[in-house]
Amino acid sequence: MYKKIEQDINVPYPIYLVNNIYETVKRIENIKVKHRADLFLIYDKNLSVYYDKYINNIRSFCKSSLYIECKECNKNRETVDEIYKFLVDNNAKRNGIVICIGGGILGDLVGFVSGTYMRGIRYINIPTTMISQVDSSIGGKVGYNFNNLKNYIGMFYNPLEVIVCPEFLKTLKRKEILSGFGEIIKYCIIDRDDLLIYFEKNIESIVNLEKDEIILLVQKCILIKRDIVSKDFKDTGLRNVLNFGHTVGHAIEIDSNYKVSHGQSVSLGILVALKLSETLMSLDKTLYNKIKDIYTYIGIDKYYKINNKDNFIKSIRGDKKNDSNIRFVLISTLGKPVIAVKVKEEQLLKVIKESIEGEKIYE
Repeated sequence: MYKKIEQDINVPYPIYLVNNIYETVKRIENIKVKHRADLFLIYDKNLSVYYDKYINNIRSFCKSSLYIECKECNKNRETVDEIYKFLVDNNAKRNGIVICIGGGILGDLVGFVSGTYMRGIRYINIPTTMISQVDSSIGGKVGYNFNNLKNYIGMFYNPLEVIVCPEFLKTLKRKEILSGFGEIIKYCIIDRDDLLIYFEKNIESIVNLEKDEIILLVQKCILIKRDIVSKDFKDTGLRNVLNFGHTVGHAIEIDSNYKVSHGQSVSLGILVALKLSETLMSLDKTLYNKIKDIYTYIGIDKYYKINNKDNFIKSIRGDKKNDSNIRFVLISTLGKPVIAVKVKEEQLLKVIKESIEGEKIYE
């Protein structure tokens, strides 16, 4: 059985929450029958270790397939060109459908290629990591990195549909699970409803990836993001709230040469944003302490040693959301984010020292 989250005007594609990988395979088979189109499979190389049987089943519906080694350092033009070449070599036409199975890196790359190949070929996104299931697979942002600048080359291009199967999470490494929690905690903080209460109440079951609690958690995050994106698809205002924790987070990714994952970097960025919110928005200090306690329980690192502060600040100034000033998404209270808050460099460095600065070095 599956649950269908219906589309709306700015999220014009259905999102299917399925119970197991077998249902994912059947959904792709139904797509093949319904659309009578050539399918082209692009998947994360690591999936073959655990899901070779299912990959082979999906491959049997497809004209051809390609695997990609998905690392942040490969989120570049070279990989984009590799995917273009695959489509050209296999005579993919605009009426074909690309099936993307992998995490956020692959989803961004395949989405960008799909949006530009022959001015647009349809694609289906099947996210396999927690961070991609709760966040990056929803909203139509696709692209790649350029000269150490995160997602500088990109566009908005929606998939034909998204198929979310939490069963894929069972084989993720602990580091990848923790990365996903970074984005989930972001939603807990910016959400006006009860996500943080749900997370705290069910934290043990969530950490252990128990099926019912995880499916509901993923669904809640998807609905929050869909609601925001539907009101501001092109990211001109409200959608900026989704950048909470990301300004410092992206800078940590770059400073660590991507040894710190995206989600872990966002987790650290959240602590900085909360401290800034205490200073600039009079946020109650109890929320910062509560989030740190959650990190401790889950096992998320709370400290980071910046390698090069000049380059770190340069990365922050280069963030796409900034103008001539450094600007942050902060919160005045739980569930009430405020976008484009001007922050002085000395204020930022001060709260970094008060929050995350430590001797933790990622090898």
